[in-house]
Amino acid sequence: DSWWALRPTSPHHAAARRQAVQEALQRAREYAEALDTRIDALLELSDTGSVGGATFATATYGGAGAFRSARAEGAAEAAPIDLEPVRQNVDAQVEAAFTLIPPNLG
Repeated sequence: DSWWALRPTSPHHAAARRQAVQEALQRAREYAEALDTRIDALLELSDTGSVGGATFATATYGGAGAFRSARAEGAAEAAPIDLEPVRQNVDAQVEAAFTLIPPNLG
């Protein structure tokens, strides 16, 4: 069996992290707006994990190297290897803590 994965240095991972940060910031803004105030400062931002490959994957581990190995064993013995990249997902999660400008709760 062949499998596909993105390199850890793929820019798709960084793009997923940026999107996760933007979504955390948007959620914080929505909470602030519900209290009729604004975000004051970022206290903490941490990467809580990332999983998966990319939206549009490229060939990595196994790929052409595995194909050459199979060919060396002989055409009759080697099972065909599918070298078509498959669609992959990149997920990133962040935890962010913000302070708000103190709202007027009266």
